[in-house]
Amino acid sequence: MKAIMAMSSNRCIGKDGKIPWHHKEDFQWFKEFTINKNIVIGRNTYSKLPILKNRTIWVISKTIKESAGAICDTSTMYHYTSNIDIIPKDAIVAGGKSIYELFMPQITEFYVTIIDKEYEGDTYMSEFEHNFSTQEVIKVFDFGKIIKYTR
Repeated sequence: MKAIMAMSSNRCIGKDGKIPWHHKEDFQWFKEFTINKNIVIGRNTYSKLPILKNRTIWVISKTIKESAGAICDTSTMYHYTSNIDIIPKDAIVAGGKSIYELFMPQITEFYVTIIDKEYEGDTYMSEFEHNFSTQEVIKVFDFGKIIKYTR
């Protein structure tokens, strides 16, 4: 399983349900990486996201029993479930913090944009780097870089 995330140099990943920075190049990277793929996100993250076209979104919620079926909205298919066993193995984990932590044992590739600035927020990512044996910088921006962590 793969995952994608952006975090600041002080490990901030969110404020009021959103990311506290705006870098067009990072949004473009997210789009390219996830287009036409399965994405798994938590209910809180889902509630703050814009419509992500041309993806299949798996929304994890503790309040939904098993699988509540699927809803198609424009070119996006949404599945709502509390049963993580039905999530496709090729899904890309895309947040929030509790979903990253839930799927950490299954994540074999973690693509993390590191923003070279500290931000204040209400959600900070716990240390995960020790779960991976290698790391490689795959892209550099003027505001930071993308590191690929691999098991």
